[in-house]
Amino acid sequence: MRKRILLPLLVMLLLCATLAAYFLLLGRIVCMVDATYYRTVYRTNERTLKRQLLLRGYRLSSVEVVPSDLDDRLLAETHKPRNLHVVLSPLLTELVEKHKLTGLEKDHLIGIGSAHSDRSRFSSYLIPNQSFDWQKAQKELGARGSALVLTYEGQRHHAFDSSRTVVQQEDETDQAFSKRLETLGKHQGLLTLFAPELGPWAMDLLSASALSWVVDATYLPLVEREYLQGVVADDLAHGILSALRGEKETVQLTKRYFTEREIGGSLL
Repeated sequence: MRKRILLPLLVMLLLCATLAAYFLLLGRIVCMVDATYYRTVYRTNERTLKRQLLLRGYRLSSVEVVPSDLDDRLLAETHKPRNLHVVLSPLLTELVEKHKLTGLEKDHLIGIGSAHSDRSRFSSYLIPNQSFDWQKAQKELGARGSALVLTYEGQRHHAFDSSRTVVQQEDETDQAFSKRLETLGKHQGLLTLFAPELGPWAMDLLSASALSWVVDATYLPLVEREYLQGVVADDLAHGILSALRGEKETVQLTKRYFTEREIGGSLL
């Protein structure tokens, strides 16, 4: 009887030990991010990024850094033997470039932002992308009851189908635009607003209506969890994995749509 119990127990212990050893042997990637980037782009990506990196043999952790604390000492402390790569948010990348900070060999550092002529400290750059086809996303994801919302200035930068778009007119106040959207929501059954940009017009709607929202990651902190349908952000998983493969010194990030479920785990 004891042998029957002991054998499964030994197998379970061996399995646990194997998994623990595998986890400890994984390459480690540290994302050093400032508070703003952490609460927007990084939070949108975090859950997917951890999963994608783990599938490819990397363990991800993040460190939120106050920009004024970023110096050679902090970079050196972050670097451990298993830290194969450190990824810096755009602001921290700029600070490293501006103040000529060192503390890591160049093969360990991935910056986010425009590539500089002096690349001595960076193995690669991830270049953020401003373009995204909001109209296409709205058609594919919004189905019935959705509208793309553009300001008067914003309409210049987006091709759009006027039948599925609400545009703030040049002489229309934010309050009047907000009221018009609220009325359209009631009479036309609007359920979801796709908003590349949020302004004063959105404040009352965000707090007092039952509309759900798809927004750019920049505005993620403004939308309550229960009203968030999705977020558009740079795809960090694709960009970082491309950099790790050494495909190019500069990698153009692509924006993509993240569902609320994809980012849900990182919003708790």
